[in-house]
Amino acid sequence: MVHEEDTVGYGAYHFPTHVARWLDEGWLFAGARLIEFGAQEFYCDPQAAREQTRAFLSARGKSSAEIEAALGSSGTVSVSNIYRALGIDYVAIDVDETYGSTFFDLNTFAPPPEWLGAFDMVNNEGTIEHLINPINGFQVTHELLKPGGVAHHSAPLTGWNEHGLFHPTSGFYTAMLNENRYELLDARANFEPPRPWDDQLFKMTEPHDLSSVWGSIVYRKQIDEDFRPPADHLVTARAGAIASRLAANWSAYTAHRFHGDAPRRGSFDLWRWLIYTRRWLRSVADRRRARNARAQRNSA
Repeated sequence: MVHEEDTVGYGAYHFPTHVARWLDEGWLFAGARLIEFGAQEFYCDPQAAREQTRAFLSARGKSSAEIEAALGSSGTVSVSNIYRALGIDYVAIDVDETYGSTFFDLNTFAPPPEWLGAFDMVNNEGTIEHLINPINGFQVTHELLKPGGVAHHSAPLTGWNEHGLFHPTSGFYTAMLNENRYELLDARANFEPPRPWDDQLFKMTEPHDLSSVWGSIVYRKQIDEDFRPPADHLVTARAGAIASRLAANWSAYTAHRFHGDAPRRGSFDLWRWLIYTRRWLRSVADRRRARNARAQRNSA
């Protein structure tokens, strides 16, 4: 079972549970280049993150001096410092440039030439579902990876009606794996117990409790070819020809993605500023409530 507060940023057990497996499986290794979608932080009790990550680094053969240098003397542990202590070349991309991340708009950007086929692993830890153009996130993943490189995506499969904008379905992942001849390495689903449907926009005629399911998938890029977008509902004898035509259109369309911000036009938009400032304030309040609830559980 996965809790929503664990889907934002890294939990205390992220390195000893998830990253340890990536290392043990050989998906990630010393000297590898890792790019992260979203500026990541530890979203949990700071002391728990410090203790679990210290034990993880010790188990990986790091000296006391190396561990203390990575953890820092106090405050929040830096995710990037832990990866670098493992000898991993770590880059994070985001639009807010927090935690040392590089500005990159996953909705509209193509990777810069020096990033094409340059990474051993791409980690999407709950970022793609926040995009208005999530298919570009999957295409960028493909373009960043070396042949033999590994992608990890963690995102909602169903439910989570208040989280994100678009959720890829199991059918999408299956079609994308087949189109691009990826090697499936792992796919898992975690569920939340049913809760009453309480949506601000869509109302049910009768009350129902619904479950939310979170998915995690890992696959390997095997061939050095352009990304192939999945096509759906082609129920005709000409399906193959139509899919090829759609793929050619997609290739021409994505060739015009941006390689940096478009020139800014127009004046200050007060309405947009009010909308997004309100959302930000609400997210701060939600995080504070989650932290307080977690502190109460730990003290019980």
